[in-house]
Amino acid sequence: MKKMRQFLSFAIFLALLPSIAFSELEEFDVSKLLENMDKWEAARVDHYEFDMRQLCFCGGNVARQLHLFVAGSIAIPTYSDSGKLIGVEGHRDWIVGPIPRLFYHIARAAKDEPASLLVEYDSEYGYPTRLIVDPSEMYEDDKYGFWVFDFKLADN
Repeated sequence: MKKMRQFLSFAIFLALLPSIAFSELEEFDVSKLLENMDKWEAARVDHYEFDMRQLCFCGGNVARQLHLFVAGSIAIPTYSDSGKLIGVEGHRDWIVGPIPRLFYHIARAAKDEPASLLVEYDSEYGYPTRLIVDPSEMYEDDKYGFWVFDFKLADN
C-alpha cells in the first residue's frame, strides 16, 4: 500500500510538472551557464549542503528526496526522509555530487542538442536550482532533470 501511495504521489507530481516547471524556466543559454559558473567559482563556496529531488521516469528510489553535504569535492549523500547513506545505484550518476558536477551535466545535456533544455540558477551564488531536459519531442516519458533547494553554507 505504501509503494502504491508513493507511486500515485509521483504520478500526480509528474502530471502537474509541465504547468509547474516549464512556465517559470527559460530555454538554455550558454552565456548564462558560463556566467553562473563564474559566479559560483567567484563565491569560493567549499562547504555546503542542499536537498535535491530528481526528475525522471526511472522508478525506484530516484523519486526520493536526497540531502547532500559537500566538503570540497566530496559529497556525502543521504535520503532526506531516513538519513541513511546512499550509493549511486538507482540514481543518475550526476545526482550524487557537488555543484560543479551539475554544471558539467548541464553542458553535456546541451551538447546532445535536446528538443528542450530549461535551466534556472540561484541569483546569489549561481548554482543551478532546476534543470529539465527533454531529449526528444517524440516521447512524453523521456524528460529528466533535478531541483536543488534548501541550500545552506556549512560551518567549516
